[in-house]
Amino acid sequence: MAYRQDESLVMRVVRRVVPWIVLVAIALTVWGWVGQYRDSSGPSTPPTAEPSEAATDTVTPDGTDSDDTTDVAAPEGAGDAGIGTVKVLAQGLNMRAEPSTSAAVVKTLDADARLTLLEEGDGWYRVRDASGATGWVAAGGRYTEKVE
Repeated sequence: MAYRQDESLVMRVVRRVVPWIVLVAIALTVWGWVGQYRDSSGPSTPPTAEPSEAATDTVTPDGTDSDDTTDVAAPEGAGDAGIGTVKVLAQGLNMRAEPSTSAAVVKTLDADARLTLLEEGDGWYRVRDASGATGWVAAGGRYTEKVE
């Protein structure tokens, strides 16, 4: 009879503990899936959402706006006609020194600006604007559109 009492004690423990173990296992699995989804969905902010450190608007003593933008010197051969045209779709799109969201901002662009396409990278366009500044902008999506 002692065997049956031990068995029922074990069964009571199993019935109370196993559901909690299963619940914790399910929660850890879901938590892992959420983490993988967040990692694979890319940055949580678009490239245009970062404040520009290189470009700030200031008002001069005479009351006019002064665009304190640091332009990157045009590379050799910048007089080329380029390989196409890129239209800026997003207001405040950052032109960057390198094709990376962590690269320095060359200047901030206005929507509908037309840029000369110099090179296509992996998700980035190297462009030159009307003032001769060159840099990289995010390719496609809601940021830019390649026009012919």
